[in-house]
Amino acid sequence: MKKVHIRLEYSEAVDGKKGILSSELEVLKILKKIRIYKNMRNREMILKTKLKTKMRSLMKEMYSLSNYFPEEETEGLNLPKIKRKNLFTRKEKEYSSDIEDQLKEIQDKLAALS
Repeated sequence: MKKVHIRLEYSEAVDGKKGILSSELEVLKILKKIRIYKNMRNREMILKTKLKTKMRSLMKEMYSLSNYFPEEETEGLNLPKIKRKNLFTRKEKEYSSDIEDQLKEIQDKLAALS
């Protein structure tokens, strides 16, 4: 490999050095912001886990308290029976039909391209 030497004027060398130093400065600023972001993200995760544990304990307390409430007696009043909602069960989202529709749409697009 042949080495090539280029002679630079003093002003060009100073400008090049300034450009390199300013690039390094910008990279350091970006790294600083990334570290700040990571710290904030870690704090967010800690707060979310604390919130989740507190919500679980609160839900357990609510469930235990709901067992102390009396049941409604409406046998002699001819009132329609009101169903008590169960607040402690999670509802499963239905994705199957939505996903199937999207799959069919994508397959139709692929067929049109072929």
